[in-house]
Amino acid sequence: MRLLNTDTLKLEFFQADVPQYAVLSHRWEEEEVTYEDIRTSRDVAQLKGYSKLRMSAQVAKASGYDYIWIDTCCIDKSSSAELSEAINSMFKWYKASAECIAYLSDIEGSRSILESRWFSRGWTLQEMIAPRLVNFYDRYWEPRGSKSDWKAAIQEHTGIPSGALDGTVDLNTIPICCKMSWAAGRVTTRGEDVAYCLLGIFNVNMPLLYGEGQGKAYRRLQETIVRENDDESIFAWTAPPGEILDADFWGLLAPSPAYFRGSRNYSIPRFKTWRTGDPVEITNRGLKVSLLLCPVPGDKSRTQFLAVLNCTQSTEHSTSASNSFSITLQKLSEFEDQYARVRPDKIRSIDGMVLMSQAQTATRPIFVRSDPRPTDPVLGFCADKSQKVQFNFPTNSQQGPVVLKGFTNIELEASKPWLCQQVTDSRQVYSVELSEDKASVEPQVETGSLKSRKLNAILRLHCRSFLLEEADGKFQARCSPFQPGPSYQDPYLLLGFEALPPNAMGTPSAFLKPCENLLEQSVHTAPGHSQFRIELQATTLNFRTFYEVNVVSYTGERGP
Repeated sequence: MRLLNTDTLKLEFFQADVPQYAVLSHRWEEEEVTYEDIRTSRDVAQLKGYSKLRMSAQVAKASGYDYIWIDTCCIDKSSSAELSEAINSMFKWYKASAECIAYLSDIEGSRSILESRWFSRGWTLQEMIAPRLVNFYDRYWEPRGSKSDWKAAIQEHTGIPSGALDGTVDLNTIPICCKMSWAAGRVTTRGEDVAYCLLGIFNVNMPLLYGEGQGKAYRRLQETIVRENDDESIFAWTAPPGEILDADFWGLLAPSPAYFRGSRNYSIPRFKTWRTGDPVEITNRGLKVSLLLCPVPGDKSRTQFLAVLNCTQSTEHSTSASNSFSITLQKLSEFEDQYARVRPDKIRSIDGMVLMSQAQTATRPIFVRSDPRPTDPVLGFCADKSQKVQFNFPTNSQQGPVVLKGFTNIELEASKPWLCQQVTDSRQVYSVELSEDKASVEPQVETGSLKSRKLNAILRLHCRSFLLEEADGKFQARCSPFQPGPSYQDPYLLLGFEALPPNAMGTPSAFLKPCENLLEQSVHTAPGHSQFRIELQATTLNFRTFYEVNVVSYTGERGP
């Protein structure tokens, strides 16, 4: 690491045997002295930031230190590799320092140091926590006390517990959500630094990608934390009420530290009675996590669940499950374990007795994407272009003693607005786009909601039967006197789609499903009293949800 000699104000590099040094903590201002300025022997005395560099070196020398580390000039920021190494090592460097000199350039006179913008910056969070000794100086370099002197006031002002401030508590033992709450009100000049300034607090490393934006950087930070910790409190965040207007479906990871503002009083219970120990995994389907899911009371759709996290509100005895943090999850697919978080502005407690009764049930592995979306609005059915069903006639039928056999070609027909696409010579796909300009898509009567729709369009079966009679050991088609009757000709209503019943949180249905009468009734009677046995199997085609239509059996009437 590079250090600034407090006597010569020259930079020196140390690979090993680093001498005792002080560090400067400050807010960046105009014309800071950089590494390039010192390397090129530029007249740095003309820069506005030179006075800060010179005075901090004097304060460090007066305290007995020959070297000081200053982030403005001790890092070659033109080297992305060096910058990444420095940011990933910065917490360690501050912690190893003999003293941290905190310069509060906006404090003078009788103003309290807590009024300084230093306490609102992202980078100064680790600079306050990591060093054992922090001494504060005002605009005129007058000493304003130490971190130890101000510990009680800083704890009340920032929410950081005293054990974290004085180093008597291991940061790894503090719940993730609590540490995130410390950064909730802090800001950085560059959006990505909202994540990068927290690397040391969580004892993780990750590459820096300036330009990726705050959202992606903060998501990467949380994913990195998840890979190295089993602390579920990372999901214990809430959204301000106004924020939920922007989206109906959310991921498990918070958009920014601001969402942890109310999470500072949570703790990890000493006893884990409902956990299986399954790890959280990052997959191409989103975060895979095993959680205990309890149905939301009053949810008619049966798609919303309270997911109980292994963290509780801090109390004198935090072993009770009655105040466990729970989040609401909604199922996004009828046949896949894909979920999203809904109404993150609401935290619902779950009764301890209910939780303990559910604890005997195995936790359920689910997938939650970072940017969850409902099932693709284009839904439909896959089917063979023509299915042949064999049937027999009794030998004592009205047609006489001859043996009659037959078969029925069952063809699917689409009524508007279904679109039929031939996938292969034998297979067809029927699909419909559920958009507001389709006359077939109407508001569901029960809710009247534009987001809760029912598809009235249907798929129909068209059946054409043929009779064969045995003659000289062979079967041949018999055309007379048999004529196909209406039971073989009439189209038969098969099914449509409908939205789910309203859910407890008032969020839109994430998918439609086949009409209830099809799912509950396996045998369907067509006009003329012919019977079909239908099976549906959910499948995917080009990442969209379809249903495979299979006519298992058909019982038809013979003609007159």
